[in-house]
Amino acid sequence: MTGQEPLITDFKRIKLRIEQLGLILSLAGLISILQPINLSLYTNGFFILILGALIYFLGSTMPDEAKKSRALMQITILFTVLILIILLSIYTAPILIQ
Repeated sequence: MTGQEPLITDFKRIKLRIEQLGLILSLAGLISILQPINLSLYTNGFFILILGALIYFLGSTMPDEAKKSRALMQITILFTVLILIILLSIYTAPILIQ
């Protein structure tokens, strides 16, 4: 054993940065929700928190070792399914309320 750590690939580094960005945005959204000073910052905090959670979720579902085209395809499919679920829930909510 040589004692050297394996080199981090560029793809793994990008995945790590995406996850860190999601966590930072989630933390910023949570802080802006909990602050009692500014109402617009409080309102936008929910959107920041949701955006951070989505970015973290997309970053964490990326495989560690994969080809860039395959990982991009997986992210695109996941994002499309997520958007379709949101649109379907928006469409069916008024129908279910009646």
